[in-house]
Amino acid sequence: MDHDPVLSRTYDIMNGAIQDGGYWSAMIAPRFEYKLSITDESEVSFDALSEAELAIVDRVYSEFGHVPRFSLCRVTHSFGEWEDPHGSSIPMSYESVLRGVGYSQEEAAASLEYIKEQQALSDFLETA
Repeated sequence: MDHDPVLSRTYDIMNGAIQDGGYWSAMIAPRFEYKLSITDESEVSFDALSEAELAIVDRVYSEFGHVPRFSLCRVTHSFGEWEDPHGSSIPMSYESVLRGVGYSQEEAAASLEYIKEQQALSDFLETA
């Protein structure tokens, strides 16, 4: 998107285009002046996140949590995987993200193969 890379479904939920009856609506208040907030911090659970994922969240918040949104926008535009959509949006592929964070072509290909295998396994188990 023009300002930042955003997951499409998350963006749609944030804007009310999709009504989510799950975790989002239980924990996130409706948008007010382009800002989101937690409805009740006692309801927030991080149980689904690993210690490594929580460490990443802490590091990102520590480094960028104080940065004003349009300054943060300039930061995300420096990411190798971001492309200017010129007023629209462009899907961001796994490969562009992997290449953007420094994976070689071979490493990206191996990771993409692993992702495909995991998705196939997940699809199989879901139908079983």
